[in-house]
Amino acid sequence: MRTTHGLLCACELSRYVVGTIPLETIHMFCRRLSFLGQGLSEFEVSITEEMETISKRFEELDVCDKVTLKSKLQEIAYPDLNSMCSPPKKRPIPNVLRRNQ
Repeated sequence: MRTTHGLLCACELSRYVVGTIPLETIHMFCRRLSFLGQGLSEFEVSITEEMETISKRFEELDVCDKVTLKSKLQEIAYPDLNSMCSPPKKRPIPNVLRRNQ
């Protein structure tokens, strides 16, 4: 838990009395209870600058790179439409092979 999420595991928590876990043992991300004072709000989040940069770069690319960039943007814009095939269905093992196992 510590390496993947920055959280204390049960064995580490057992060393502390209930309610007295030192704050410095908890990862900084998990200490934040609110993001209100961080200058982030729903109205300030925008991708306008990034989209302008992508559009400018798109115009500078050759045809092959334009097709590649467009396909990547389509993956982001339309996540439900992907080019991946569903996994093949598992076929049952014939009885002849089961006896040899």
